[in-house]
Amino acid sequence: MLVRLTDTKGRDHWINPIYIRAVDPRGLQAEVRLGFTIGMSSTLKIDQPAEQVAEAVSAALGAIGAGAAGIVAQLEAEAEAARQHAAMMSG
Repeated sequence: MLVRLTDTKGRDHWINPIYIRAVDPRGLQAEVRLGFTIGMSSTLKIDQPAEQVAEAVSAALGAIGAGAAGIVAQLEAEAEAARQHAAMMSG
């Protein structure tokens, strides 16, 4: 789930929240520090309070985690069904 952040120049940026390393308050604005790979980073000045940015990022990360948990549960159920089928066929 991408997060839309609007910078101080009015430009929208759609950011993968996994790359957000920190949200720092700067008065009524926020500074968002991004990290992509070793040695590759960027900073955005966002025209929203830091609390609002942090809430949006947290919500997006929660949605990602919930989706991953559902996938893991489905894979575990499929593996268990395969084990039961194999046991039934061999015995």
